[in-house]
Amino acid sequence: MSGMTDPSRNDAPKKDGRDGDVQSASRRTNAGSRRMVALAVCLIVVAILIVCVAVVQAKAAVSRHRGYRGTEQIQLVQPQSAPSNSASSPAQPDSTASGASDESSSSAAIDWQGASGGAYPDVSQAEDLSISVSLADQRVYIKDGDTTIYTMICSSGMDDSTPHGTFTVQSRGENFFNPNEQMGANWWVSFYGDYLFHTVPTDSDGNYIVSEAEKLGRPASHGCLRLTVSDAKWIYDNIPDGTTVEIA
Repeated sequence: MSGMTDPSRNDAPKKDGRDGDVQSASRRTNAGSRRMVALAVCLIVVAILIVCVAVVQAKAAVSRHRGYRGTEQIQLVQPQSAPSNSASSPAQPDSTASGASDESSSSAAIDWQGASGGAYPDVSQAEDLSISVSLADQRVYIKDGDTTIYTMICSSGMDDSTPHGTFTVQSRGENFFNPNEQMGANWWVSFYGDYLFHTVPTDSDGNYIVSEAEKLGRPASHGCLRLTVSDAKWIYDNIPDGTTVEIA
């Protein structure tokens, strides 16, 4: 009897071994599932953080230049029209005067309210509309393909603070006021975040700051591109979102 094999005792270890393998495999599967779930949760959290950062940055850019006087309207001064407020507007050159000194004053004075390049073009039929900015010349060129169809006088950022590169028109608004700089402007058009085309500066009451307006034609801003009142309004009305802006 001692030489006979006891089936129950021989089968038991085999059964235990199979159960152990199954349990081990199950534990590995569960551990792998937990790792996959943890990885998926991490990816979701990272995606949410990225979206939150993007939203915060977008809100910061918009809030800086969103108009605080959204209902306030200004009257666009048409080219060659006389300023309505002589106390806040620069003296216009006497067109009837003669002599070298008068000619010099006329060429130096910039009408910061009017159209700096004369009559505006009709861009409704332009096939390849774009804007090119020359920081060296302080000029904004409206182009259709390779052809310049209008030229504006501008003021770029001091200390070369206007960004260089290729951008696109993104958004626009009627006016804004920056309490940190104690200046605002009208008819802004964004081409790169909070870098804008806009009018010469306004004060907290919405009045144009003549001393700043008279700097038109040389670097004077904190990075934006200042234009005459009429030029800024024309870009606001006529240049669509998505238009390419090249600055060099």
